[in-house]
Amino acid sequence: DGESLSTETARKLTTELMNTIKEKVLDLNPEFVGHIKLFLDNGLETVKQSVTIYYEEPQEDIIKSKEGAVPTLKILSAVSNVEKEALKDAVNNSVQETFEKKGIDVHKARHGHDHEHGQKHGHGHNEHEQVQRIVSIKGKKE
Repeated sequence: DGESLSTETARKLTTELMNTIKEKVLDLNPEFVGHIKLFLDNGLETVKQSVTIYYEEPQEDIIKSKEGAVPTLKILSAVSNVEKEALKDAVNNSVQETFEKKGIDVHKARHGHDHEHGQKHGHGHNEHEQVQRIVSIKGKKE
């Protein structure tokens, strides 16, 4: 099966994925406030992208992965005035579309909402936070 993604590929992928998610969220609420965060860990480095408000361009960070990290995509999303299910669908559909276009297999983790409790954000909408983990990301061999 394929090799893990390079950081460059991971960056392209998260950028495209973030833009796709943002587009869908804008359809749901053109002036959304909240956060959409993507973490794509290729085993060596983690590419993090985040958007907190409708007019913002995605912010990117690259951080070193923990020892023995498994390639994982994690998405956190909490957005004002958007139905929880609609947001979840927007995120999931974006992942499918983006990964299929790139020919990458995605295996969804067990039913992906382990709400991460205990993280109190200052915003009132944290009870809405969706955590979606998509594990085992393999690039298809060229």
